[in-house]
Amino acid sequence: MRWEKLFADLEGMADDDALAERDALIHDLRDGERASTGWRQLIGGQVSFEVAGVGRVDGSVQSGNDQVIHVLTDRAHLLINPAAVMAVRSAPHSAAEPSAVASRLGWPYVFRLLQRDQDRVQVYRTDASTWVGNVVLVGADFVGIRDEAEHVPMIPYAAITAVSSPR
Repeated sequence: MRWEKLFADLEGMADDDALAERDALIHDLRDGERASTGWRQLIGGQVSFEVAGVGRVDGSVQSGNDQVIHVLTDRAHLLINPAAVMAVRSAPHSAAEPSAVASRLGWPYVFRLLQRDQDRVQVYRTDASTWVGNVVLVGADFVGIRDEAEHVPMIPYAAITAVSSPR
């Protein structure tokens, strides 16, 4: 009887050790998976961004890649430079993987669409200033926005934190 109790205790300890080892392995795998996941892969659905030069932006992520994140807010479409994102609050929801074409679309593509549609845009810049007007020139690394006074500065994409369009 004593031997049976001893063997039962040993089996119980072995089972406990196996469970602890399994839990540690699951934890390690989960940490490894998180380490290889970028923040843009985790945003989807309703999101709240803190954007440099803009402030808090609440909306629904429509699409995104490493150059532009398209967010639909209650007032406008906002195109955000991921480099200007200071913080993200999101429900745990994975974003859909962009298609091969969408993953390559960046600022030149966005501004050509806005130019074609003659949309009035508000460009937020890294110095927290804004420029409002219509897109009249799209370059490889800059955009020309004509304001009401007919001024057309060339704004480098690197200086843009976000672009708002009513469409």
